[in-house]
Amino acid sequence: MKKILKIKNRFIVLSGILMFTLSAFALCKETMSVWAAIETDTTQSQSSELKLNMSKESGCYDDAFTLYIECDKAKAIYYTTDGSNPVTSSTRKEYISGIEISDRKNDENVLSVAEPSLFDAAYAVYDSKSKTFTDSQTAPSKDEVDKASVIKATAVDDKGLYTDVVTNTYFIGDMTKRF
Repeated sequence: MKKILKIKNRFIVLSGILMFTLSAFALCKETMSVWAAIETDTTQSQSSELKLNMSKESGCYDDAFTLYIECDKAKAIYYTTDGSNPVTSSTRKEYISGIEISDRKNDENVLSVAEPSLFDAAYAVYDSKSKTFTDSQTAPSKDEVDKASVIKATAVDDKGLYTDVVTNTYFIGDMTKRF
């Protein structure tokens, strides 16, 4: 009898979660038309049939290079280097000539490094006198962290329609010494 009760209780809990999920889905479905109306203001309903191409595929390269972006019959080509959308971003740049892709090992560690003690107590050391935690690990230096260049690009045609955004990621230098 106890096993049946447990099964029934689990079923009740699961069915409650299922009911909540179905209710949430129904609520989302009802508001989808509202979201579509909001999105219509910031996105286009059609995209250009033009095809945008970058001269190099995403990947790891030993040496720096110049990246070329092409799109036949495009009125303009826009790109970003900060990961934002080149259709809507205020940081987008108009593509005029090649983009230099180089080893970024001397750039600051911005998103790649976090204080290990914030995430793992194995590295934390407690000082009972000062009643603080310190970290037994140090963050890697700038040149010890591999950094990527992310290029997002789009083109606009003579009707004002944008192509799909193309995103490529490039690592320059020897990545094998850290693996």
